[in-house]
Amino acid sequence: MDSKAVSSLLSATGSPAFAIQDGRLALCTPEAQALGFRDGELPEALLPVHALPPRKHSDEALPILLGGERWLLQSAFVEGWTLCFLRRELPFIPAPNEQTMLHAAGRMRLSIQDVETAVEQMDGQGLQKEDRDASIALALRAVYQLTHTAKSMELFGLLRAGKYRLRNRSINLAAWMEDFCREAGGLLQELGLNLRWELPMDYKTDVVDWELLSALLWELLANAAANSKDGSIRLEMRRLGDRKVLFTLVNLPETPLEARFHQHAEPQQALTEDLGLGLSLASLGAAVLGGSFLLSSRPDGKVEAALSVAVHRPQEGVVQSAIQTPVTEMHPGLLALSKLLPRDSFHPDRLL
Repeated sequence: MDSKAVSSLLSATGSPAFAIQDGRLALCTPEAQALGFRDGELPEALLPVHALPPRKHSDEALPILLGGERWLLQSAFVEGWTLCFLRRELPFIPAPNEQTMLHAAGRMRLSIQDVETAVEQMDGQGLQKEDRDASIALALRAVYQLTHTAKSMELFGLLRAGKYRLRNRSINLAAWMEDFCREAGGLLQELGLNLRWELPMDYKTDVVDWELLSALLWELLANAAANSKDGSIRLEMRRLGDRKVLFTLVNLPETPLEARFHQHAEPQQALTEDLGLGLSLASLGAAVLGGSFLLSSRPDGKVEAALSVAVHRPQEGVVQSAIQTPVTEMHPGLLALSKLLPRDSFHPDRLL
């Protein structure tokens, strides 16, 4: 079997997978690279001795601890290649509780009601342009809210099942973050919030999945914006050596962190807009990006969200995705903040 066929077979799984040839790692998928596997390295540099693939075929999946998580390693032997496949040993994390899913369903129902209201208003006779535009804005906001909820649930499912395909590419991360912060700052101003940011000035080229990383950052911003007491949010990016980047987001919440989690876990009759899938996405997404996510309360009452991700240099031979990201007319920031932004933010003159 040639290397092209092996690479296709590994990539088809959509999960961490790699091949071993002549005693060294080869053809590591992007998902495996996110866990630290690199072409040319010795398997024992990453795998415990007991988990090294045996010389003979075995149907047994071996449990291993990798990146702080429990995985099952399955190996197969084909024409001189040792093919290795990793899958998370379930349960990876607790599934969203019933209240989380009810909140998501409730937001969808409320959004649908907004669409129905807007359609009824536009159906009226002799509607002035100003009133018609206001109804269209109401409908557009509802569409953005529905789209965001659907995308969040889809992404959560892919991440949790280990089926998310990394889309690594070379970008000037600090420069892209500067653009991100300017866009986010403008949107948060519409909510009366002030975003301050601090970024490194090195402007290095990094290989990373920007689509996933930026989606996680938007979720964290939306979570902070939904519960801000003093109207100030701070976002910082700094490097932890050459392999890690840490994003820290700090804000002063209206409701203490512990109280919010307690409130969210209990049955409620009224629908609330906070603590949906955003934090779960941050936790799962960080792991897929080779990092971690930690949410904590500081002594001054502020909440700190720390998201770390692994980055790579272009010359390191990291597999970059050939999948083209579809161009969407829906701005990711408008999607993430759609449940918070006023109707005027979705005025047809702005979006259509």
